[in-house]
Amino acid sequence: MAKKQYKYRKKIRYNGYIIDVKSDDLDDFADKIKKRKEEIDKNLVRSDISFNQWKYKYLETYKRDVSIETYENYERVLQHLDFPQPVREIRQIQIQNLFNSYAGKSKSLVHKMLFLCKDIFEQAAENGIIERNPCRKIFAPAGNENERRPLTDQEKHFCIRAASKHEYGTYFMLMLFAGLRPIEASNVRGCDIDLEKKQLLVHGAKARNNENKDRIVPICDPLIPFLENIKHGQHVIYDSTGRPLSNDTRRNKWRSFVRAINIEMGAPMANNKILDPYFDKEVTAYYLRHTFNVDCVSAKVPWIIKEQFMGHSLKKKTLGYDHLTDRNIEIGRQLLNEFHICNLGKVRIDRLNNYAENNCIIPRR
Repeated sequence: MAKKQYKYRKKIRYNGYIIDVKSDDLDDFADKIKKRKEEIDKNLVRSDISFNQWKYKYLETYKRDVSIETYENYERVLQHLDFPQPVREIRQIQIQNLFNSYAGKSKSLVHKMLFLCKDIFEQAAENGIIERNPCRKIFAPAGNENERRPLTDQEKHFCIRAASKHEYGTYFMLMLFAGLRPIEASNVRGCDIDLEKKQLLVHGAKARNNENKDRIVPICDPLIPFLENIKHGQHVIYDSTGRPLSNDTRRNKWRSFVRAINIEMGAPMANNKILDPYFDKEVTAYYLRHTFNVDCVSAKVPWIIKEQFMGHSLKKKTLGYDHLTDRNIEIGRQLLNEFHICNLGKVRIDRLNNYAENNCIIPRR
């Protein structure tokens, strides 16, 4: 079959792009050329764009499918990559000097910076902003690596005592006794809690492509009193507008919680300030989730059950299933309960239940 022959056709190069327009109507032909040029101008990256402008355009364009939490983490890392001049004027020695200034800083931060920096320049080269990537041979300086550890039994004990009185204690206990990520714990609502089956529906961190992976985790005995009074549609923690807390606010609440732990531990104070903190300063909120992971191992929870409690992706689904049954969840719950009784003591867990009965647990705002 012969190809259709158009009355008007034009093939031109415009700002590095090929425009190929066909039409039988002259006015329509002119409109098509105009619209195509407007589309190119709208998406065109200027050759003199500054690095600080390009890095955020890169983030929005090439990191759209990561989770919201990862995206926000990338935004924080990009603040350390600061070059006000145009991308095409940046030289390798400037980049290496920037990384050299981070010697002795967090190893994790430095490696994230290097990963993003290399990819930012690589995509700049792909878009014709620069001819070659000046970041290819950049090396990361030696950094400090704070190895995450589980909380000790004593630290757990004081965390529970502080949580029973702290306004956001439930939020932190969801990380310690259910292994939730900070953003997952902040999204828990009353309708996600099933105290009859002793199960909790966890809404996985939603990606920017709107994909969402939910999972079920057990509600262990030490966690029950913290969840009993949460209303059906109420978030565990929320701000004055009723929305889940932002990253910055959650970090502030962690500092407040650490202060409460130090008070419970009897740390010396003066003028309402902690003089000599007894609680390890290196511990962050994420240590609570890590502690739950280690507790699952210590309690001999089967690996595939533990991984799904943690929300880890199962790369090798050799057992032929990718979700847990109620029986699997109950097995994990019973093993964890036995472990907590041995390590925290049944008396402490019963005492925690008494806190709830006597309305000692502070209601959430």
